[in-house]
Order: sequence, then C-alpha cells, then structure tokens
Amino acid sequence: MNKILIAFAALIAAASAFPFGLRGEPSVLAEWETYKTAHNKSYTASEENFRYNLYLATRAGVETHNKLYENNLVSYRRELDQWADAKLKEITVPGADKVTDAEWNEYKETYGKRYSDEQDEFRRTLYSRKVDEFADFKKLYENNIVSWSKRVNQFTDHTNNEGPSFGLIIPRTTLPLATIDATGRITLQTTERP
Repeated sequence: MNKILIAFAALIAAASAFPFGLRGEPSVLAEWETYKTAHNKSYTASEENFRYNLYLATRAGVETHNKLYENNLVSYRRELDQWADAKLKEITVPGADKVTDAEWNEYKETYGKRYSDEQDEFRRTLYSRKVDEFADFKKLYENNIVSWSKRVNQFTDHTNNEGPSFGLIIPRTTLPLATIDATGRITLQTTERP
C-alpha cells in the first residue's frame, strides 16, 4: 500500500512539474490573444483551454472556406467573429448547429462515446464545426485543389491537440518521468521528448 501511495505522490509531483497551458504556434497564440482583446473576452484558467480549442476549430473551418473563395467556388469570404469561441447554445443565429440530435447520437453510438453534459456540449460543438469544415473541404477535393479529403471518424469530436493515442499529442518539450524499480524505489528524471 505504501508503494502505491509513494508512486501516486511521484506521479502528482511529476504532473505538477509539467507546464499545462495553451499549446500551439506562437503566431496562433498571439492571434488568440488579439481575438480576445478585440472582442473584450477574458476567461478563467479552467475555461481558457476550452474556448481556445473552439476558436481553433472555427479558425480551421474559416481557412478551408476561404480556400474555396480563392478558387471561385463560393461567392463570399468568412471571417472570425465574436462567436468563434462560443458554445453552440450561446450562438443565437438560426442554423448555427448543423448537426441534428439524431446525427450526434448516432455518431456517439457508432464510436462508443459517452460524455458528461458539459463535455457533451463541448464535443458536439467541435463535431458540428468540423462537419461544416469537411463539407467545404470536400469541394476543394472534388475540384482538385487538394489531393486528399476529410471525413467523419472517431476523432472528429477531438481538439487539434488530441490524437489517436490516449487522446493527447504532447508537443516537443521537457517532460518529467517517474520510474519505479523492482524494489519499489522511485526515480524522477527529466527527458527531452523527441
């Protein structure tokens, strides 16, 4: 039992040494800060990551749509507006959520997804924005502007920082590592992630 508590304490110490915060290219992080300032937005630390990931999903959709515009496949450009980091229920524009309850429930059932109410709202918002982006991206593919397509899969409701292996792609950084040998001795070391 003591070994388990010691191991748990070591993991807590290792986790607290890891710098949690927003991840991304410095230019995108700067855009995020400019966006928040322009729209007079500020968030608690716990909500910041949530809103940033919604912003990234919206940003990707805007970029894809504007590629269509640049190739004369749609008649208008899109811009990031005050709703870029909003949850679906916060957007009062009719048709903001293009995914029906039935479609969302089918997606979750197909991929075995279960979320708390708050997570469900967040994941559905990401999913809805990506489905919208995928529809625009399909036009780029069909017009030979890009050589690959996007489609709904088990990761469609994930953020840009999440990936197939345990849901998180960790960027290159220094990570604390705790190892436990056969005698139960814990060793903390720092390793450079490749």
